[in-house]
Order: sequence, then structure tokens, then C-alpha cells
Amino acid sequence: WKPLVLYGFEPEGTGGFEYAGGTLTGLVQMTVIGEAWREPSAAGSAAALAFLAHELAHLWNGQLTTNGGEHSWTHEGSADAIANRVLPELGAEDEAAFLAREEAALNACRIRLGGRGVEGANDPRVPYACGQAMALWTEAAIGAADEDADLFAFWRALIAAALADEGRYDAD
Repeated sequence: WKPLVLYGFEPEGTGGFEYAGGTLTGLVQMTVIGEAWREPSAAGSAAALAFLAHELAHLWNGQLTTNGGEHSWTHEGSADAIANRVLPELGAEDEAAFLAREEAALNACRIRLGGRGVEGANDPRVPYACGQAMALWTEAAIGAADEDADLFAFWRALIAAALADEGRYDAD
């Protein structure tokens, strides 16, 4: 199937580049929120592309298989990490911006945890920031064993294993 993208705009917001979205099988829903989206800018273009890449990653890591709705840090953080890798590939960001995004995720994870574990944190952004940090650590670990391995290789193997086991990647 070819995915359908529904794109909306809400001018009310904090003034920054806010957004909300989600996916269903073959469908991506994206809403940008705030006045900042009215004026074209490099920052807005990068934010929109990262948002689209995040949601499209869910068509791959969340639509082919499922985690049963648990441990959202697994798929949300990886979708952010995958999106971050797409931006430099498309020429939307340079290496410095890519590294700054990864550093920001690591810092946000530590700050947003508030002394709790990932599963017990009250901040709704923890699954994104800490999941991305965990994706970075996963990529570093598999890269140490195989220099050609990356986050995409990890997800391809995880999805293949899930499809062979009832389609869930968190099955016991």
C-alpha cells in the first residue's frame, strides 16, 4: 500500500514549532501547531521533515509489527532516532546539527526522568527522549560488534524476529 498523509494546521499554540501526529495502517496524520509555522524558515523545514520522518518510521517499526502498546520508549525513541538519521541523508541538516539533536535527546532524558525510571516517569516526553537515548546506546553496542551494523540493521532484525513470532517484538 501507499501511505496517505493527512496534514493539518492549528495557529493557536505557544509560538514555537509544535506538532502532534499518529499513524494507522497506511495512514499518517500530522498537525502542526503554532504561529511559527506561518513563515517559511530553515528551522521550520527541518522540524517538519523530522516530524514526517518520525511518523513514517512508525509505518515501518510500528505497523509491520507491534509491541502490544507497552514500552512506548521502544518505538517512539527509535522513530526519533531514525528520523534524526534521515535529515542529514536528505541534506536538511549537517553533521553538527545531527550531533546536537542526539546530545539534546541524551540531556533531555536525564532531565525529564526526574529521578524515576523510564516506566515510572511522569513526563510524557520521556519515551521520546529516553527511547532515543536507548536507541543510541543500542546502535553503539551493535556497532562495537559489527562496524557495518546500525540502528536500521537492529530494527530489520527485530522486525524479522517479530514476524516469525506472532508479529510482536516484545513477546515473551
